[in-house]
Amino acid sequence: MLSNTQRINFSISKKVLIEEDCVLKIVVNAKLHKLLNALDKSKLKDRKITFSIVFTIEENTQIKNRTGRLYDELTAINTLELLNTIEDMEAEA
Repeated sequence: MLSNTQRINFSISKKVLIEEDCVLKIVVNAKLHKLLNALDKSKLKDRKITFSIVFTIEENTQIKNRTGRLYDELTAINTLELLNTIEDMEAEA
């Protein structure tokens, strides 16, 4: 109920990516919508909220400098790691 979709575009320079050791960190924050009534909020408060993330990555260089191998290189090094959960962060606080 009252789902939310957001679209964000941003660029990361090669310099910044190298400085971050080629690691991209994404944070997701899920909140209950302010228009939900108290009964609906109470039903959802302790429930896991499922979500989806879609990434589109493009090589943003001059056409003459593009290798055409960006996808292959990303697939070769791709790893997904869950660093923290809400419970972990609440326990640390």
